[in-house]
Amino acid sequence: MMRDTWAEQQLRDYYHTGEGPQLGLKISESDFEAELIAREPIKIGNHTAYLTVTLYPRAATRKRGLGGDDLAKKLRIPENEGCISFMRMDREISYTNVPMIFGRRVDDPDRFIGIEVSFTPELDSYFGVRNVKRGFEPHDELRDKLRIALKRHVKTARDRLEERWGEVARERKDHAGEHREITQAAAEAARTLPTPQAKTDIEPQQAFEVLALDVLGADADDQAKANYTAQVQELPFVIESVNFPGKQFMDVQHVGGKVIIRLNTRHRFYREMWEPLSGIAHANAASVSPEQAIKTSRRAIEALTLLLIAYGRAEAMHEDPHEQYEQLRDYWGMFLDSLLGKVKDVL
Repeated sequence: MMRDTWAEQQLRDYYHTGEGPQLGLKISESDFEAELIAREPIKIGNHTAYLTVTLYPRAATRKRGLGGDDLAKKLRIPENEGCISFMRMDREISYTNVPMIFGRRVDDPDRFIGIEVSFTPELDSYFGVRNVKRGFEPHDELRDKLRIALKRHVKTARDRLEERWGEVARERKDHAGEHREITQAAAEAARTLPTPQAKTDIEPQQAFEVLALDVLGADADDQAKANYTAQVQELPFVIESVNFPGKQFMDVQHVGGKVIIRLNTRHRFYREMWEPLSGIAHANAASVSPEQAIKTSRRAIEALTLLLIAYGRAEAMHEDPHEQYEQLRDYWGMFLDSLLGKVKDVL
């Protein structure tokens, strides 16, 4: 997204006179600038093409789930998904998708990634440029080198986009308390469950203060943190969706007979199953299309099945999983059956 263009003006209008302020984002002048991910020379014989990968401005990426709204359509962001701009002598001669050039299928978040390949006429044959200067596709050595470079740089851009959305979610506190209704209902249902036996040296008050910081953010005032701590510290278990690095889907702490669970909003399981399902569960029925509901339900079944497979494989990393985890599985199944029987229709 280039500076001083019609698209940039539309974006500025969105924040100055449109719906932008309702998002609650802190937008500065630098947030209207695209973020450079990479500019890499691609050597072909004695000549060089240049690959440039950028991430759309923070003002355009906003928060997760807005890649198809009215502003996105006005800026033609959905049409950008997976497209590459080919520039010959500083003139765009094609803006198109190239099959499998990313080394994987194109996903929705890819629409926020700008990709440009610039070259000189000496490389026309590698781009399949015809005399009409339109309708072509990179091939041979050039295609292979572009695929390798794009696989690396697009992943970097996607990771940066996830970091950005995580920062926005923390700033907006989007996920704070999203499990509260269920945990409160489960707290009542858990009265008949066996007493926890876990021992820990963690001070409960300190653990809940750190949780308040994770959920509310560093800019929350002391009273807000104290109110949050007072609300959750009496519950037998607390679940909060927070953003933290690493491959862990969840982090579990046992403090003073209570359980604190942090779900990682960066994890693919959360992004591809939990968040879309939560969005549908809290949406107006008229705003959810049958296609969206079916797609999300199918992905949820896939994700739940893969969750079980991943758990089984994780058990297999121990030399004697039967001895080590049999009691865990027994308790897990017993508690799940009991809670499902008592907690229902609370959302």
